[in-house]
Amino acid sequence: MLFYLQSLVLVARRAAGDTLEDRTPASLSFSTAERDARAWAGVGDLVDSMIEGRVVLEKIKVLESRIRETRSHRRR
Repeated sequence: MLFYLQSLVLVARRAAGDTLEDRTPASLSFSTAERDARAWAGVGDLVDSMIEGRVVLEKIKVLESRIRETRSHRRR
């Protein structure tokens, strides 16, 4: 649901004439544990934040499936 609402915000901002290329460079690389959440200074930052969120969700899904496989193998 949140992804849908964020998409609506992007469409509305784009319709208002904002460019999706306005973004602030990240202070640290994506894989750094100490990295803060991306600030939403420009619409491009919102796009980057959404992409990073999807990457994190995909990684979580992979880890959850590995944990399930490990647990099922231990039970046998």
